Amino acid sequence: METIEVPYGKSHFTLRVPEKGFEVLSCSELPPGGDHLAEILHTREFRRYADKTTLCIVNDGTRPTKTLDVIEQGGLECQYIVATGAHAPPTEDELIYIFGSEFRQKRILIHDARDSTSKLVGVTTRQTPVKFNRSIFQYKRILIIGSVEPHYFAGFSGGRKGLLPGVSAFETIEKNHSHYFSPGVASLKLKGNPVHEDMVEGVDLLDIPILSLNLVVGKHSEILGAFCGSLEDCLSEAAELASYYYSVDLDQQADMVIACAPFPMDADLYQTQKALVNAARACRIGGKIVLISQCRNGIGPRSFYDLMTAHDTLDDVLAYAKENYRLGHHKAASFAEILLQHQVSIISDLSPEELLPIRMHATTPPDLEQTIAVVGDNGGTILHMPEASLTVPRAPIVAN
Repeated sequence: METIEVPYGKSHFTLRVPEKGFEVLSCSELPPGGDHLAEILHTREFRRYADKTTLCIVNDGTRPTKTLDVIEQGGLECQYIVATGAHAPPTEDELIYIFGSEFRQKRILIHDARDSTSKLVGVTTRQTPVKFNRSIFQYKRILIIGSVEPHYFAGFSGGRKGLLPGVSAFETIEKNHSHYFSPGVASLKLKGNPVHEDMVEGVDLLDIPILSLNLVVGKHSEILGAFCGSLEDCLSEAAELASYYYSVDLDQQADMVIACAPFPMDADLYQTQKALVNAARACRIGGKIVLISQCRNGIGPRSFYDLMTAHDTLDDVLAYAKENYRLGHHKAASFAEILLQHQVSIISDLSPEELLPIRMHATTPPDLEQTIAVVGDNGGTILHMPEASLTVPRAPIVAN
């Protein structure tokens, strides 16, 4: 047996694992590219967007974006708005993570997708009514600071997501996300992805100058690449690096996958689902998945949870989500699809009573060690994914 460190929140715990049949599936190792960020922050174009006439859109606390680095190194004096989309408003700890301990001295707005004062700018060809937070129309220009990671149905985060869903009305987000069930939706895919293309079309309806700064952030919080320019070109360039870094070849699916949602992507069960999706790609049908996520803010948006508890079977959950879509139902569908094919348990701050209604089970590190020992003793293979929210297994050979 050997001992490994398993990330949990901002800390970790140790776990004993067998030397044989145990492997780690992690993001690639790349040299930091932070110097390029410094070059961007001193360009004439970027400096035009660093003053008080600019609205700076930033990610909420569920992304590993190095927002504070950009603000401090770039000397930004902008008005800020946190692109929560339909997520809950950031906690004080999350505001410190985004802006630093002096966040109260900055001019910060928090987007509320349910605010009825949003402004309609048009309708996409996929019939998405595009409404944005009315505050964005008060500024001469918009700077979007984002990070580009794999996204299980939008292809990648970053770029256009700062606006849609970032500062969009609830009905805009709901209609766009309903395309989750459409052909062409996939992680690491932009071309031909209806969710992404609908976002791009919606953002193009906005007649305000926009500069996009996209970062690709490594597993040790290092900046691997910085890209600045138009929304579409900037995202395309960043996605190329992100695809190389975050997607990893997998020789064979494992009997058991230990999948971690690392901070800050462990905010709640809703966000942790991204780690579960990637874990399922690495696990054989009928295999075991153990999710490790603090879920410090609990369940998260409850629409997916409520749908899963409202039906007797997972098949019923799937059918209802497809036929009666509401925002969050795509999460329920994703959970249901995976739970139908795998045994899933979780180490988190959630209680067993919260998990049992959605057919998940709470476990602990000692229980996990016992399960690992049984799988290993029976000749099973075990895969550890320390950055499962971000690591996308690619082209596995399905085990029999």
